[in-house]
Amino acid sequence: MFTLCNALAVVASDFQLLLVLRVVPAFFHPVYCALAFSVAAASVAPEDAPRAVARINMGVAAGMVVGVPISNVLAATFDFSMAMVFFAGVTGLMFLLTMAFVPDLPVTQPMRYGAQLSVLKRPPVWLAIVAVICLNGSIFGVYNYLADYLQKVAALPGELIAVLLLVYGLLNICGSYLGAISSPGVPARPYAFSRCVPSRSTACSLRAVGSCCLFLRH
Repeated sequence: MFTLCNALAVVASDFQLLLVLRVVPAFFHPVYCALAFSVAAASVAPEDAPRAVARINMGVAAGMVVGVPISNVLAATFDFSMAMVFFAGVTGLMFLLTMAFVPDLPVTQPMRYGAQLSVLKRPPVWLAIVAVICLNGSIFGVYNYLADYLQKVAALPGELIAVLLLVYGLLNICGSYLGAISSPGVPARPYAFSRCVPSRSTACSLRAVGSCCLFLRH
């Protein structure tokens, strides 16, 4: 699905079609991540499951670090279609690697849909859902608009914007790594600290960029 949509986006002729081709993989992205988290947790001992899931989260952050700056450079140097060619190639390669190396996990004790949905009766589940929505909404919201802000408001060149996005993504990896190595017995405080690293560092970076731009203009 990801490879097909990215390949079709290369030859998309109008904005409406391109929007659909970007929304469809975005809808399936959390499904793919949820499956990856489940496979990671099921592949290790129960006490190591939080660290395995955190390592998958590091991979998601690494995809942002590598993918977004490279796509920005390709779009600025060539055009948008070249960025989509890059994404189509990477997702196609990941599909082949997934088919080759991810093991099958047969269902030993099938659960009814009603039993699975019963977890929604637990208040901590809804608290976790709201926390994840707010966390990822803030992280990816800033990340999506950061490039446009730096280009139109700060008037920075595309190459420098790619470097700043790379720094932001690296900080996300550092935060995920701190969450992965934290003790499973006391995960709350180290994990909270690890997720503050990207947001605090981004705020400082934006203030520094804004100060530099004001200095250069005057």
